[in-house]
Amino acid sequence: GGAAASVAAGMFPLAAASDGGGSIRIPASFSGLIGLKPTRGTMPVGPAGFRAWQGASISFALNVSMRDTKTLFYAIRGTEKAAPYQAPKVEWEHTRSANKKELNIAFVTTSPVASEVSDEALTAVKNAVSFLTKEGHRIEEISLSIEGKKLMRSYYHMNGAETAAMMEELSYNLAHPIEKEDMELMSWGLYQYGLKQSAASYIHNLNAWDQAAAQMEELFENYDLLLTPTTAYSAPKITDDLQSDTIRAQLAQIQNYSLKQAGDLVYEMFDKSLRFSPFTQLANLTGQPAISLPTHLTSEGLPLGIQFMAAKGREDLLFEVGEIFENNQQFHLPAYYQ
Repeated sequence: GGAAASVAAGMFPLAAASDGGGSIRIPASFSGLIGLKPTRGTMPVGPAGFRAWQGASISFALNVSMRDTKTLFYAIRGTEKAAPYQAPKVEWEHTRSANKKELNIAFVTTSPVASEVSDEALTAVKNAVSFLTKEGHRIEEISLSIEGKKLMRSYYHMNGAETAAMMEELSYNLAHPIEKEDMELMSWGLYQYGLKQSAASYIHNLNAWDQAAAQMEELFENYDLLLTPTTAYSAPKITDDLQSDTIRAQLAQIQNYSLKQAGDLVYEMFDKSLRFSPFTQLANLTGQPAISLPTHLTSEGLPLGIQFMAAKGREDLLFEVGEIFENNQQFHLPAYYQ
């Protein structure tokens, strides 16, 4: 969020950020910026960060031009021999034929967790579909067979376990136990949820990610790109409460809950924020690259992005479609850049 604010305000044309569930693409959508989450394993991170959120989290940047997006990506992508995640070198070895002008694009507007999607988000995708069709590309509406709610629970499961590991390391380095008063209630909730998990359940959840990744790669055997809204709504107000006093009271007592009760509470804790952004997490869990493009303004003048996903290693297709919109003046960048 801070990176997006600094770029949108005109302080910098590019700022580093990380994306573990949409934290590049969501603020890009809310701020009228370009936000790329690269393929898992493309960004060099060194041994301390090889397994960041089990590969779900990856660093890149927020910015305002496809030129800068491409330049940064090709300048810093790389392969580390010791890294457990290696991006397929599909695009390194061959690019799309220059003779093939038509992109084959699938699109989805229904939320993977069955939440509502705003009319503005639907309009953003509808306008993109209309534009791409006029540009000569093949567009087809599809439905995804991904079990969205199950995947989100597996995602929160990982969040809990990773938070527990982080707190354990902090406790060791500080040489004293970490207590509830040392952190925000959301962090306490994830920490306590992580402590209740078994190694077996953790592995089962990661296996669910792999199955979803296989489904998505199968999809990309038939389509170049998948188009969705980036977020289901434009940005909430800073005064909007995305939890409740009831949830906060329960989080303060989560250490006394069963594993199932804790898991249900964590899902509820994130429910309102997930309703804003149900489309971004899939790419983190499956490892595919995804980009948010600033193509829509709501009737109130607020930015709302569209998202494209591609097969692993096919950032070149995301750059191609981004340039189609940019070159035809379809971007709505913040006022500073107009």
